Amino acid sequence: MLTYEQIELIQNDFLQEAIHSPRLLMDMASMESYLAESYGERILIELLQNADDAQSTKAILLKENGTVIFANNGRPFSADDLMAICRSGASKKDRGTDIGYRGVGFKSTTALTNDIIISSGDAAFEFSKQECAQKLNLKINQVPTVRIPLACDKTNMDDSLLRRIEELHEKGYTTVFIFQNSKADIIDEEIRTFDISSLLFLRNLTELVIEGTEYNARREESDAGLNVFLTMQGYSAQWWLPFGKSDCNFAFKVENGEVVACSPKEAVYHCYLPTLETCPFLFKVNADFSTDPSRKHITLDARTKACLQELVASLITLIQSITDGNVRQKKVLGILTSRNSYNQVASEFYDQFHRQMLKEVSIKLQNGGSVKISEYRVFGNTLSLNEKAYIREKSNYFSAVSSVCDGVSFEQFAECYSKRQFTENDYLALTKDTEFVRECDSRLLAKIYAITAHSFYQLSKFGEEMPSFSDCLIPEEGKVLPIEEQSSTDEEFTETLKNCITKEEWKWFAPLAKTNIEVFEEEKKQPKRAVKAPKATLTKWKSAEQQCADIEKIMGNNASCVGNQNLGYDVVSKTPNGETRYIEVKLLSSDSGTFSLTSNEYATAHQLGESFILCLMVQSETGIAVTYIRNPIETVQLEKRVKQWEWFCSGFDGERQFYPY
Repeated sequence: MLTYEQIELIQNDFLQEAIHSPRLLMDMASMESYLAESYGERILIELLQNADDAQSTKAILLKENGTVIFANNGRPFSADDLMAICRSGASKKDRGTDIGYRGVGFKSTTALTNDIIISSGDAAFEFSKQECAQKLNLKINQVPTVRIPLACDKTNMDDSLLRRIEELHEKGYTTVFIFQNSKADIIDEEIRTFDISSLLFLRNLTELVIEGTEYNARREESDAGLNVFLTMQGYSAQWWLPFGKSDCNFAFKVENGEVVACSPKEAVYHCYLPTLETCPFLFKVNADFSTDPSRKHITLDARTKACLQELVASLITLIQSITDGNVRQKKVLGILTSRNSYNQVASEFYDQFHRQMLKEVSIKLQNGGSVKISEYRVFGNTLSLNEKAYIREKSNYFSAVSSVCDGVSFEQFAECYSKRQFTENDYLALTKDTEFVRECDSRLLAKIYAITAHSFYQLSKFGEEMPSFSDCLIPEEGKVLPIEEQSSTDEEFTETLKNCITKEEWKWFAPLAKTNIEVFEEEKKQPKRAVKAPKATLTKWKSAEQQCADIEKIMGNNASCVGNQNLGYDVVSKTPNGETRYIEVKLLSSDSGTFSLTSNEYATAHQLGESFILCLMVQSETGIAVTYIRNPIETVQLEKRVKQWEWFCSGFDGERQFYPY
């Protein structure tokens, strides 16, 4: 604990140093002025950091007659603590152990006043710009405020001020800061905008009172991490920190016991206290980042990149624990499917995370095996997430190759990061699964039939051999019968099927399935001249965009070219199922050719996600080889090159087809 003898020794040492090095002292005054300007909007934040470093559990901020008072109940000042705030950058705090490692944060308080009294334990001392200038016979602007501590005799203090200090000490506050003749408007603005989440990643502080308003941060440790309950007048929130009190950590918002996405405003990086940098996903991130002097912005240097790398490793560990079924908060996975920010720090985090995800995360399957997330099989876009989760749960065929971690959040997560989809044969197997068909909702079963018929109908145009459809099953009055024995089914099935399939597809499928089920009523109109179905051939002289539109039409879609509108894609195509496909066409010189995306195309691909499709064409003398790649931002490796900012790809893989001329 600090003594008056130690204060006087430190005072004399600094006075002698100032006398022998007046230029140094003047430089210190200039630096302090700069720090006060840079930190001036975060005075309360700096005081909270110091309080938490001192292992305080409670703190209080008061304003009385132009005086600002801050007190905490932490460890009283020692001689080392006094030296740390006197010397800029001389703090003995360690990164990752104590927050205010730079030893300059306290100097931000000089934006409030040039006269500071600190009463800690049994001793008191003062920083006074005016008194130091008088002692050194210098002008007041030539000396810093926080440099030379002056021993302060409590008996000479103003009576009202002394009573206030004693009252706070009696209430358990061990250290009291008195900022006399303060510029109150500076601290008023900070109080007005104070964010209670400033307490979230602190280690010790649980109670803060600001002018009568009480802020609380109750922490509960468990095997699953740390739950922090933030409360104030009219507000409460719960956050889950999966890695306890670790310096590199995440905070997920919790409502009714379940993790939820926080608001974009809340999703910011913390360097123990909140910055203005937004996170790539809707949660909070904390680490010992490098920041600018104001600590509002993160500096993307080697240290910050190392912190991001450690955070990515921790997040991958958390994801693996969830997918293995060891952590119950599956909704974390859903949060990772929607990107929130594209700023520099967020992009660095996201890029590292995405690479490591595809490389390291494996999905444990119900059959005892495991696959990389990129190889985990998922459904297409026709079905809803709930329907996909239902199929995995109810069908033995699908559940065997499905993850031990189930539910809508996992399904959404897998779709975002997997490159592999179930095939038409997988959907066909569902129509032949007796128990599944028996229990399945008729509308979902109709969708499955529509997907099956549509997929095989497209393949039939290229001469593919067709499987048997006559043993597909349909429920009827509690029984499950082959579709070939049916001439009718319930109204919901028929109506849904009609909305999900074209008349041409059903006319093709029904005879192969040997069914007389009528989905489309016969039109009682004058017969029209027969129109020949389009052949699966292309016209050689057309542009690549026009040929892509023709291919879409061959597939049964309604397509048009829009490349001249600068939309970020060349073709808009609508499927009979109502899906809109936004297609960017790239004409390559060979199968090993490269392609690039413009900034507009890249941004559009980000925005449209699964609806954005690349159509890569390689022309030859006999026809065009076409490769479709859905959501290329997530499914191919893109390298950013400075050539009017294009995103460059030197290798790709996708579903390949060949169209003869």
